[in-house]
Amino acid sequence: ELKDIPFLEEESPKALTHRMLHARDILSSRPLVKLPSEVEVAHLVQILKDYSSHGQFPVLHGEQFIGMISQSDLLVLLAHKGLFYSAADKGSDLQATHRTITHSELRRMYPDGPSLEDLEASLTEEDKSCYLDLAPYVQIAPYTFDAHGSAERTYELYRTLGLRSLIIVDNNAQTIGEVTRRDLYSFQQEEGSEKMKAA
Repeated sequence: ELKDIPFLEEESPKALTHRMLHARDILSSRPLVKLPSEVEVAHLVQILKDYSSHGQFPVLHGEQFIGMISQSDLLVLLAHKGLFYSAADKGSDLQATHRTITHSELRRMYPDGPSLEDLEASLTEEDKSCYLDLAPYVQIAPYTFDAHGSAERTYELYRTLGLRSLIIVDNNAQTIGEVTRRDLYSFQQEEGSEKMKAA
């Protein structure tokens, strides 16, 4: 492993092919935590506290999956209180009535961004009742994969594209889960253990 990122061998584990598994069969056991594109500050803070191990989150506009946003970007957005708006403005033309920040501004606080503990301490009750529009900051067109696609193909995508997470969608393009590099690595470990027993 490199920097706690599991290394995947070039050849996919035989278990993925011999069992004829599909992507839906190897979904990660950890919950897929989705965020609405307009999210209440209090709800966002709670999500970040409850799922601190999640590096990124899918963002939905209604039921439509519009992209991914990283935990670090969410922390920076929470530090910009000028982006907050009241519940009364929720659903309005945000681009016309609310300020956004540029990609360079978003990155300016890296790598020493604010901690969640410090951010939460700085938020007033009024702040927590406000909303943030995440849509301008999502990674659009992230890689997704059909739930009925082969598990072997998900492995190939990880190997060729260097992915860390892959969102799995159903026939209606609705997100149903994710497959992580660790999920695939577990099949590789299983195969290694079986080889050792057979030796």
